[in-house]
Amino acid sequence: MWSLRWEILTIYIPRFCYVALSISQTYLIQNTVEYVQGSDDPGSVSTGYGLIGAFAFVYIGLAVSCSKTHL
Repeated sequence: MWSLRWEILTIYIPRFCYVALSISQTYLIQNTVEYVQGSDDPGSVSTGYGLIGAFAFVYIGLAVSCSKTHL
């Protein structure tokens, strides 16, 4: 196992990222629904931009981690 540690890491790191990002989708959608239903306070614009960035991060991360697991 010690001699194959780098090969094992190249397998498990993308899988761990895929699982973590898949789980985070639930919370991201929940926060988005709460944001859409929320009030129109002045700080909501920056929250909206943060949600857009979070969606980009999650879906790009899922694409990259999925492509790394299927090599």
